[in-house]
Amino acid sequence: MLASIGSRHYRLLARTLHPVIWAGFGLGALLAPGIRRRFGESFGRVGVPGPAGDVPRIWIHAVSVGEVGVALALVRALEAAGRPVEPCLSTTTATGQGVAARALQGRRLLFHAPWDFPAAVGRSLDRIRPAAMVFTETELWPNWVSACAARGIPVFLFNGRLSVRSFARYRKIPRLMGQTLGAFTSFGMAGAGDAQRLEAIGAPRDRIRVLGNAKFDGLAERCRGVDDQAVREEFGLAPGTPVLVAGSTRTGEEEILLDLLPRWRAACPGLVFVLAPRHPNRRRKIERLLRSRGLGWQRRTALLESGGRRESDLILLDTVGELFRLYAAADWVYCGASLVPKGGQNAFEPAAWGKPVFFGPHMEDFDEVRDLLVEADGAVQVSDGRALGEAVERALRRPEDARAMGKRAREALAGRPAAGPRHAAALAEILETGGGPRP
Repeated sequence: MLASIGSRHYRLLARTLHPVIWAGFGLGALLAPGIRRRFGESFGRVGVPGPAGDVPRIWIHAVSVGEVGVALALVRALEAAGRPVEPCLSTTTATGQGVAARALQGRRLLFHAPWDFPAAVGRSLDRIRPAAMVFTETELWPNWVSACAARGIPVFLFNGRLSVRSFARYRKIPRLMGQTLGAFTSFGMAGAGDAQRLEAIGAPRDRIRVLGNAKFDGLAERCRGVDDQAVREEFGLAPGTPVLVAGSTRTGEEEILLDLLPRWRAACPGLVFVLAPRHPNRRRKIERLLRSRGLGWQRRTALLESGGRRESDLILLDTVGELFRLYAAADWVYCGASLVPKGGQNAFEPAAWGKPVFFGPHMEDFDEVRDLLVEADGAVQVSDGRALGEAVERALRRPEDARAMGKRAREALAGRPAAGPRHAAALAEILETGGGPRP
Protein backbone atom coordinates (compact mmCIF):
# COMPACT_ATOMS: atom_id res chain seq x y z
CA MET A 1 0.00 0.00 0.00
CA LEU A 2 2.78 2.46 0.88
CA ALA A 3 4.43 1.82 -2.46
CA SER A 4 1.41 3.22 -4.30
CA ILE A 5 1.35 6.55 -2.40
CA GLY A 6 2.17 9.45 -4.71
CA SER A 7 2.22 13.24 -4.58
CA ARG A 8 -1.56 13.50 -5.01
CA HIS A 9 -2.24 11.23 -2.01
CA TYR A 10 0.35 13.08 0.10
CA ARG A 11 -1.15 16.44 -0.85
CA LEU A 12 -4.65 15.24 0.06
CA LEU A 13 -3.42 13.96 3.43
CA ALA A 14 -1.67 17.27 4.14
CA ARG A 15 -4.81 19.27 3.30
CA THR A 16 -6.86 17.03 5.59
CA LEU A 17 -4.45 17.47 8.50
CA HIS A 18 -3.92 21.20 7.97
CA PRO A 19 -6.99 22.47 9.90
CA VAL A 20 -6.49 19.95 12.69
CA ILE A 21 -2.87 20.93 13.29
CA TRP A 22 -3.70 24.62 12.80
CA ALA A 23 -6.30 24.40 15.58
CA GLY A 24 -4.01 22.52 17.96
CA PHE A 25 -1.03 24.77 17.31
CA GLY A 26 -3.24 27.86 17.52
CA LEU A 27 -4.51 26.84 20.94
CA GLY A 28 -0.93 26.37 22.05
CA ALA A 29 -0.05 29.84 20.77
CA LEU A 30 -2.90 31.34 22.83
CA LEU A 31 -1.73 29.58 25.98
CA ALA A 32 1.98 30.24 25.36
CA PRO A 33 2.52 33.67 23.78
CA GLY A 34 6.18 32.84 23.19
CA ILE A 35 5.28 30.57 20.27
CA ARG A 36 2.90 32.99 18.51
CA ARG A 37 5.53 34.09 15.99
CA ARG A 38 6.35 30.49 15.21
CA PHE A 39 2.66 29.70 14.78
CA GLY A 40 2.27 32.30 12.05
CA GLU A 41 5.49 31.41 10.27
CA SER A 42 4.73 27.69 10.38
CA PHE A 43 1.62 28.39 8.33
CA GLY A 44 3.32 30.70 5.83
CA ARG A 45 2.88 34.12 7.42
CA VAL A 46 6.48 35.29 7.36
CA GLY A 47 7.54 38.86 8.05
CA VAL A 48 10.33 38.91 5.50
CA PRO A 49 10.25 41.91 3.14
CA GLY A 50 10.15 41.28 -0.60
CA PRO A 51 13.41 41.13 -2.57
CA ALA A 52 14.94 44.41 -3.71
CA GLY A 53 17.90 45.20 -5.94
CA ASP A 54 19.84 43.02 -8.35
CA VAL A 55 21.35 40.59 -5.81
CA PRO A 56 19.56 37.23 -6.16
CA ARG A 57 17.70 36.06 -3.10
CA ILE A 58 18.10 32.42 -2.11
CA TRP A 59 16.03 30.66 0.50
CA ILE A 60 18.08 28.13 2.47
CA HIS A 61 16.32 25.71 4.78
CA ALA A 62 18.56 24.43 7.57
CA VAL A 63 17.04 22.22 10.29
CA SER A 64 19.20 23.02 13.30
CA VAL A 65 22.56 24.26 14.59
CA GLY A 66 24.86 22.13 12.42
CA GLU A 67 22.96 22.82 9.22
CA VAL A 68 22.80 26.57 9.98
CA GLY A 69 26.59 26.71 10.17
CA VAL A 70 26.94 24.94 6.85
CA ALA A 71 24.30 27.16 5.24
CA LEU A 72 26.15 30.30 6.29
CA ALA A 73 29.39 28.79 5.00
CA LEU A 74 27.70 28.32 1.62
CA VAL A 75 26.78 32.01 1.56
CA ARG A 76 30.37 32.99 2.40
CA ALA A 77 31.71 30.68 -0.31
CA LEU A 78 29.42 32.31 -2.88
CA GLU A 79 30.58 35.77 -1.82
CA ALA A 80 34.24 34.68 -1.97
CA ALA A 81 33.64 33.48 -5.53
CA GLY A 82 32.27 36.89 -6.48
CA ARG A 83 28.65 35.75 -6.46
CA PRO A 84 26.95 37.61 -3.57
CA VAL A 85 23.43 36.57 -2.66
CA GLU A 86 20.72 37.74 -0.28
CA PRO A 87 20.13 34.74 1.99
CA CYS A 88 16.80 34.02 3.64
CA LEU A 89 17.17 31.31 6.25
CA SER A 90 14.53 29.08 7.78
CA THR A 91 15.12 26.61 10.61
CA THR A 92 13.08 23.95 12.35
CA THR A 93 14.53 24.04 15.87
CA ALA A 94 14.72 26.84 18.42
CA THR A 95 18.46 26.30 18.91
CA GLY A 96 18.98 26.67 15.17
CA GLN A 97 17.01 29.93 15.27
CA GLY A 98 19.24 31.24 18.06
CA VAL A 99 22.48 30.50 16.23
CA ALA A 100 21.18 31.95 12.98
CA ALA A 101 19.86 35.08 14.71
CA ARG A 102 23.30 35.83 16.13
CA ALA A 103 24.96 35.23 12.78
CA LEU A 104 22.47 37.37 10.84
CA GLN A 105 22.69 40.14 13.46
CA GLY A 106 19.00 40.86 13.66
CA ARG A 107 18.28 41.09 9.94
CA ARG A 108 14.67 40.23 9.10
CA LEU A 109 15.59 37.35 6.84
CA LEU A 110 15.24 34.60 9.42
CA PHE A 111 12.08 32.66 10.21
CA HIS A 112 10.71 29.27 11.19
CA ALA A 113 10.14 26.82 8.36
CA PRO A 114 6.57 26.29 7.19
CA TRP A 115 4.84 23.00 7.71
CA ASP A 116 4.68 20.97 4.51
CA PHE A 117 1.10 22.01 3.75
CA PRO A 118 0.40 23.27 0.21
CA ALA A 119 -1.09 26.56 1.42
CA ALA A 120 1.68 27.22 3.95
CA VAL A 121 4.63 26.62 1.62
CA GLY A 122 2.89 28.41 -1.25
CA ARG A 123 2.21 31.48 0.89
CA SER A 124 5.84 31.52 2.08
CA LEU A 125 7.25 31.24 -1.43
CA ASP A 126 4.99 33.99 -2.75
CA ARG A 127 6.13 36.27 0.04
CA ILE A 128 9.86 35.53 -0.16
CA ARG A 129 10.11 35.13 -3.96
CA PRO A 130 13.51 33.39 -4.02
CA ALA A 131 15.64 32.99 -7.12
CA ALA A 132 16.48 29.50 -5.86
CA MET A 133 15.41 27.15 -3.08
CA VAL A 134 18.20 25.35 -1.22
CA PHE A 135 17.53 22.39 1.07
CA THR A 136 20.32 21.05 3.30
CA GLU A 137 21.27 17.42 3.83
CA THR A 138 18.11 15.24 3.91
CA GLU A 139 15.26 17.74 3.66
CA LEU A 140 12.95 16.22 1.05
CA TRP A 141 9.50 17.82 1.48
CA PRO A 142 7.07 16.80 -1.31
CA ASN A 143 4.63 19.74 -1.17
CA TRP A 144 7.38 22.31 -0.68
CA VAL A 145 9.37 21.00 -3.65
CA SER A 146 6.23 20.74 -5.76
CA ALA A 147 5.29 24.35 -4.95
CA CYS A 148 8.73 25.48 -6.12
CA ALA A 149 8.35 23.55 -9.36
CA ALA A 150 4.94 25.12 -9.98
CA ARG A 151 6.52 28.58 -9.69
CA GLY A 152 9.57 27.79 -11.79
CA ILE A 153 11.93 28.11 -8.81
CA PRO A 154 15.05 25.92 -9.17
CA VAL A 155 15.63 23.55 -6.24
CA PHE A 156 19.10 22.49 -5.06
CA LEU A 157 19.95 19.87 -2.44
CA PHE A 158 23.06 21.17 -0.68
CA ASN A 159 25.44 18.87 1.20
CA GLY A 160 22.99 16.06 0.53
CA ARG A 161 23.14 13.08 2.81
CA LEU A 162 21.04 9.92 2.96
CA SER A 163 21.81 7.53 5.79
CA VAL A 164 21.25 3.80 5.54
CA ARG A 165 18.34 4.07 7.98
CA SER A 166 16.67 6.93 6.07
CA PHE A 167 17.21 5.05 2.82
CA ALA A 168 15.33 2.05 4.22
CA ARG A 169 12.37 4.27 5.13
CA TYR A 170 12.25 6.15 1.82
CA ARG A 171 12.37 2.91 -0.17
CA LYS A 172 8.90 2.10 1.18
CA ILE A 173 7.38 5.05 -0.71
CA PRO A 174 9.11 4.85 -4.13
CA ARG A 175 6.37 6.60 -6.12
CA LEU A 176 6.25 9.65 -3.84
CA MET A 177 10.02 9.90 -3.65
CA GLY A 178 10.43 9.55 -7.41
CA GLN A 179 7.96 12.39 -8.02
CA THR A 180 9.55 14.59 -5.36
CA LEU A 181 13.14 14.01 -6.45
CA GLY A 182 12.18 14.51 -10.08
CA ALA A 183 11.31 18.14 -9.28
CA PHE A 184 14.83 18.95 -8.06
CA THR A 185 17.14 20.82 -10.38
CA SER A 186 20.37 19.45 -8.94
CA PHE A 187 21.70 17.36 -6.07
CA GLY A 188 25.04 18.23 -4.45
CA MET A 189 25.82 15.12 -2.43
CA ALA A 190 28.24 14.79 0.46
CA GLY A 191 29.54 11.32 -0.43
CA ALA A 192 29.41 8.57 -3.02
CA GLY A 193 27.31 6.33 -0.77
CA ASP A 194 24.78 9.10 -0.26
CA ALA A 195 24.60 9.61 -4.03
CA GLN A 196 24.07 5.91 -4.72
CA ARG A 197 21.27 5.66 -2.17
CA LEU A 198 19.56 8.78 -3.48
CA GLU A 199 19.61 7.45 -7.02
CA ALA A 200 18.19 4.15 -5.78
CA ILE A 201 15.09 5.93 -4.41
CA GLY A 202 14.41 7.80 -7.62
CA ALA A 203 16.76 10.75 -8.12
CA PRO A 204 17.73 11.22 -11.80
CA ARG A 205 21.36 10.16 -12.19
CA ASP A 206 22.30 13.06 -14.48
CA ARG A 207 21.39 15.61 -11.80
CA ILE A 208 23.52 14.07 -9.03
CA ARG A 209 27.03 15.31 -8.26
CA VAL A 210 29.29 14.18 -5.43
CA LEU A 211 30.78 17.43 -4.11
CA GLY A 212 31.97 16.45 -0.62
CA ASN A 213 30.75 17.19 2.87
CA ALA A 214 30.86 20.93 3.53
CA LYS A 215 30.00 20.38 7.19
CA PHE A 216 33.65 19.58 7.83
CA ASP A 217 35.15 22.61 6.11
CA GLY A 218 35.06 25.13 8.95
CA LEU A 219 36.10 22.92 11.85
CA ALA A 220 39.72 24.12 12.01
CA GLU A 221 38.55 27.73 11.95
CA ARG A 222 36.12 27.04 14.79
CA CYS A 223 38.97 25.59 16.83
CA ARG A 224 41.02 28.75 16.40
CA GLY A 225 38.26 30.72 18.07
CA VAL A 226 38.35 28.67 21.28
CA ASP A 227 40.87 28.88 24.15
CA ASP A 228 41.33 25.28 25.27
CA GLN A 229 42.79 26.30 28.65
CA ALA A 230 39.78 28.52 29.29
CA VAL A 231 37.49 25.57 28.55
CA ARG A 232 39.38 23.40 31.03
CA GLU A 233 38.99 26.07 33.67
CA GLU A 234 35.25 26.26 32.99
CA PHE A 235 35.01 22.55 33.75
CA GLY A 236 37.20 22.79 36.86
CA LEU A 237 40.07 20.88 35.26
CA ALA A 238 43.52 21.70 36.58
CA PRO A 239 46.48 21.63 34.16
CA GLY A 240 47.57 18.06 33.53
CA THR A 241 44.26 16.48 34.62
CA PRO A 242 43.57 13.55 32.27
CA VAL A 243 40.15 13.80 30.57
CA LEU A 244 38.17 11.23 28.61
CA VAL A 245 35.04 12.48 26.83
CA ALA A 246 32.28 10.20 25.56
CA GLY A 247 30.37 12.37 23.09
CA SER A 248 26.82 11.99 21.78
CA THR A 249 26.15 8.66 23.48
CA ARG A 250 22.89 6.82 22.94
CA THR A 251 20.71 4.42 24.92
CA GLY A 252 22.57 1.15 25.45
CA GLU A 253 26.02 2.72 25.27
CA GLU A 254 26.16 4.34 28.69
CA GLU A 255 25.85 0.94 30.36
CA ILE A 256 28.86 -0.35 28.41
CA LEU A 257 30.96 2.73 29.11
CA LEU A 258 30.17 2.81 32.82
CA ASP A 259 31.05 -0.89 33.13
CA LEU A 260 34.44 -0.07 31.58
CA LEU A 261 35.09 3.01 33.69
CA PRO A 262 36.68 1.25 36.72
CA ARG A 263 39.17 -0.41 34.39
CA TRP A 264 40.04 2.91 32.77
CA ARG A 265 40.41 4.66 36.11
CA ALA A 266 42.80 1.94 37.25
CA ALA A 267 44.89 2.50 34.11
CA CYS A 268 44.91 6.28 34.57
CA PRO A 269 44.62 7.53 38.19
CA GLY A 270 42.85 10.87 38.47
CA LEU A 271 40.96 10.38 35.21
CA VAL A 272 37.96 12.68 34.72
CA PHE A 273 35.21 11.09 32.65
CA VAL A 274 32.74 13.38 30.87
CA LEU A 275 29.55 11.71 29.69
CA ALA A 276 27.74 13.73 27.00
CA PRO A 277 24.48 12.07 25.90
CA ARG A 278 23.16 12.90 22.44
CA HIS A 279 19.88 13.97 24.02
CA PRO A 280 20.37 15.79 27.34
CA ASN A 281 16.70 15.28 28.19
CA ARG A 282 17.67 11.67 28.99
CA ARG A 283 19.56 13.03 31.98
CA ARG A 284 17.31 11.51 34.65
CA LYS A 285 17.48 8.02 33.14
CA ILE A 286 21.27 8.26 33.02
CA GLU A 287 21.38 9.47 36.60
CA ARG A 288 19.39 6.41 37.67
CA LEU A 289 21.96 4.33 35.86
CA LEU A 290 24.82 6.08 37.68
CA ARG A 291 23.07 5.69 41.01
CA SER A 292 22.51 1.96 40.44
CA ARG A 293 26.27 1.56 39.97
CA GLY A 294 27.13 3.56 43.06
CA LEU A 295 28.86 6.26 41.03
CA GLY A 296 29.02 9.90 42.02
CA TRP A 297 28.62 12.62 39.41
CA GLN A 298 28.17 16.33 38.86
CA ARG A 299 25.91 17.91 36.29
CA ARG A 300 27.41 20.47 33.98
CA THR A 301 24.67 22.91 35.02
CA ALA A 302 25.69 22.48 38.67
CA LEU A 303 29.29 23.12 37.66
CA LEU A 304 28.21 26.36 36.03
CA GLU A 305 26.26 27.41 39.11
CA SER A 306 29.29 26.76 41.32
CA GLY A 307 31.52 28.93 39.17
CA GLY A 308 33.60 25.98 37.90
CA ARG A 309 34.17 24.25 41.23
CA ARG A 310 34.36 20.59 40.28
CA GLU A 311 33.26 18.11 42.93
CA SER A 312 33.37 14.83 41.02
CA ASP A 313 35.52 12.91 38.56
CA LEU A 314 32.42 12.16 36.50
CA ILE A 315 30.70 15.07 34.76
CA LEU A 316 27.30 14.66 33.10
CA LEU A 317 26.86 17.14 30.27
CA ASP A 318 23.23 18.25 30.56
CA THR A 319 23.53 21.34 28.35
CA VAL A 320 23.12 21.86 24.58
CA GLY A 321 25.73 23.23 22.19
CA GLU A 322 28.88 22.72 24.28
CA LEU A 323 30.26 19.43 23.01
CA PHE A 324 32.51 20.81 20.28
CA ARG A 325 34.18 23.23 22.72
CA LEU A 326 34.42 20.48 25.32
CA TYR A 327 36.56 18.40 22.98
CA ALA A 328 39.23 21.08 23.40
CA ALA A 329 39.65 19.95 27.01
CA ALA A 330 39.79 16.23 26.22
CA ASP A 331 42.81 13.94 25.99
CA TRP A 332 40.87 11.00 24.54
CA VAL A 333 37.44 10.90 22.85
CA TYR A 334 34.89 8.19 22.25
CA CYS A 335 32.32 9.03 19.54
CA GLY A 336 28.89 7.74 20.46
CA ALA A 337 26.04 6.14 18.52
CA SER A 338 28.62 3.65 17.25
CA LEU A 339 28.49 0.75 19.71
CA VAL A 340 24.76 0.57 19.02
CA PRO A 341 23.24 0.64 15.51
CA LYS A 342 22.57 4.38 15.30
CA GLY A 343 24.96 5.31 12.48
CA GLY A 344 27.71 6.96 14.51
CA GLN A 345 28.64 10.61 15.06
CA ASN A 346 30.96 13.15 13.47
CA ALA A 347 34.46 12.03 14.52
CA PHE A 348 36.00 14.95 12.61
CA GLU A 349 34.99 17.29 15.45
CA PRO A 350 37.44 15.81 18.00
CA ALA A 351 39.94 15.19 15.19
CA ALA A 352 39.94 18.92 14.45
CA TRP A 353 41.28 19.42 17.99
CA GLY A 354 44.00 16.82 17.43
CA LYS A 355 42.42 14.28 19.78
CA PRO A 356 42.72 10.49 19.45
CA VAL A 357 39.32 9.12 18.51
CA PHE A 358 37.63 5.79 19.26
CA PHE A 359 34.38 4.47 17.87
CA GLY A 360 32.44 1.23 17.51
CA PRO A 361 31.37 -0.77 14.45
CA HIS A 362 28.31 1.33 13.55
CA MET A 363 29.63 4.38 11.66
CA GLU A 364 27.51 4.00 8.52
CA ASP A 365 26.36 7.62 8.51
CA PHE A 366 29.97 8.84 8.65
CA ASP A 367 31.72 6.29 6.48
CA GLU A 368 33.93 8.93 4.82
CA VAL A 369 35.07 10.18 8.23
CA ARG A 370 35.66 6.67 9.51
CA ASP A 371 37.70 5.57 6.51
CA LEU A 372 39.86 8.70 6.39
CA LEU A 373 40.73 8.66 10.10
CA VAL A 374 41.31 4.91 10.36
CA GLU A 375 43.51 4.86 7.25
CA ALA A 376 45.55 7.74 8.69
CA ASP A 377 45.92 5.88 12.01
CA GLY A 378 44.19 8.82 13.67
CA ALA A 379 41.32 6.76 15.04
CA VAL A 380 40.59 3.25 16.28
CA GLN A 381 37.44 1.39 15.29
CA VAL A 382 36.47 -1.50 17.56
CA SER A 383 34.04 -4.34 17.15
CA ASP A 384 32.36 -4.23 20.56
CA GLY A 385 32.54 -2.95 24.13
CA ARG A 386 35.22 -5.39 25.17
CA ALA A 387 37.51 -4.27 22.35
CA LEU A 388 36.80 -0.64 23.22
CA GLY A 389 37.87 -1.26 26.79
CA GLU A 390 41.18 -2.71 25.65
CA ALA A 391 41.88 -0.01 23.05
CA VAL A 392 41.15 2.89 25.38
CA GLU A 393 43.13 1.30 28.20
CA ARG A 394 46.18 1.05 25.96
CA ALA A 395 45.82 4.70 25.00
CA LEU A 396 45.43 5.74 28.65
CA ARG A 397 48.64 3.93 29.56
CA ARG A 398 50.54 5.44 26.62
CA PRO A 399 49.57 9.14 26.46
CA GLU A 400 52.49 9.98 24.11
CA ASP A 401 51.21 7.49 21.55
CA ALA A 402 47.70 8.87 21.97
CA ARG A 403 48.90 12.42 21.31
CA ALA A 404 50.66 11.26 18.14
CA MET A 405 47.46 9.56 17.06
CA GLY A 406 45.53 12.78 17.63
CA LYS A 407 48.05 14.72 15.56
CA ARG A 408 47.54 12.28 12.67
CA ALA A 409 43.77 12.73 12.98
CA ARG A 410 44.09 16.50 12.67
CA GLU A 411 46.44 16.22 9.71
CA ALA A 412 44.02 13.84 7.96
CA LEU A 413 41.21 16.37 8.34
CA ALA A 414 43.41 19.26 7.19
CA GLY A 415 44.45 17.33 4.09
CA ARG A 416 40.96 16.87 2.65
CA PRO A 417 39.86 19.39 -0.01
CA ALA A 418 37.19 21.92 0.99
CA ALA A 419 33.73 21.02 -0.28
CA GLY A 420 31.99 24.37 0.25
CA PRO A 421 33.42 26.05 -2.87
CA ARG A 422 32.29 23.13 -5.04
CA HIS A 423 28.73 23.37 -3.70
CA ALA A 424 28.83 27.15 -4.17
CA ALA A 425 29.92 26.72 -7.79
CA ALA A 426 27.05 24.30 -8.45
CA LEU A 427 24.52 26.73 -6.98
CA ALA A 428 26.06 29.67 -8.87
CA GLU A 429 25.61 27.69 -12.10
CA ILE A 430 21.91 27.27 -11.31
CA LEU A 431 21.53 30.98 -10.59
CA GLU A 432 23.35 31.96 -13.78
CA THR A 433 21.39 29.67 -16.06
CA GLY A 434 18.08 30.24 -14.28
CA GLY A 435 17.47 26.57 -14.75
CA GLY A 436 14.08 25.72 -13.34
CA PRO A 437 13.00 22.21 -12.32
CA ARG A 438 13.02 19.74 -15.14
CA PRO A 439 9.82 18.02 -16.22
